[in-house]
Amino acid sequence: MEKKAISIIALDPRAARSYGRDVEGLFGEVADVSVFSVMDGSAMGMLPHADLFAASTDAFGSPEELARHVPIDSQTMAVQASFRWQELRRLKELPAGSRVLFVNMTETMAREAIAQLEQFGITHVHWIPFYPGAELPGDVHIAVTPDEMRYVPEEIETKIDVGQRACTSGMMIEIALRLGLEHLLETEKFQTYFQSIATSNYSFDQMFARSIRLESQFHILMETLEDGVVGVNERARSSPATAMRRKSPVPAPTW
Repeated sequence: MEKKAISIIALDPRAARSYGRDVEGLFGEVADVSVFSVMDGSAMGMLPHADLFAASTDAFGSPEELARHVPIDSQTMAVQASFRWQELRRLKELPAGSRVLFVNMTETMAREAIAQLEQFGITHVHWIPFYPGAELPGDVHIAVTPDEMRYVPEEIETKIDVGQRACTSGMMIEIALRLGLEHLLETEKFQTYFQSIATSNYSFDQMFARSIRLESQFHILMETLEDGVVGVNERARSSPATAMRRKSPVPAPTW
């Protein structure tokens, strides 16, 4: 099978490389992954053809601007990022009631990350967005940053780097669906990745996990039964796509 081509676009080159590693880790065997950044200029001009472009929301000012950099009729989607569960567990251990800086490249990025942390239940501390040019408030001794330690004030006593946020499970599922690679979603590699990424979409995760589990159980059932199986809907009508399977032929009646 010919490899697909996936291009990742982000504002910061380090973020682009991080997202690229995530995608490469899951799709590297079936797709070539390229990364581009606005800050280093690699995302400027018309980008090479790819089967799918995934761009972070801060890379360009609008979808129209993104469209000026990708070949016409290209598939595009947004990069969606989240924290890993192991990093959230670290933040859960912060002293309750502490005033904590969240340090990022821009105010918008810092506030978006804080909103996501609070969505995940990290609300026992008082988050303060901090970014280049912001005034350092008094009585703050802890700072958390997603791999932006260069912007953390030197006088802060406790510095916690949670690393670049990872691509979400939903983003990986969307890539697989858009490229016709749904079969990869059932592999152990994908399942392990999905379990490591934090998500507030509990119902979706449960539904997806349940559908995979039921499908596996169905396959086991079909492999085990020796009798034919006819599928019917809620109106007791068989479907044109009814699945039938026999492990061995049924002998003809001998009356």
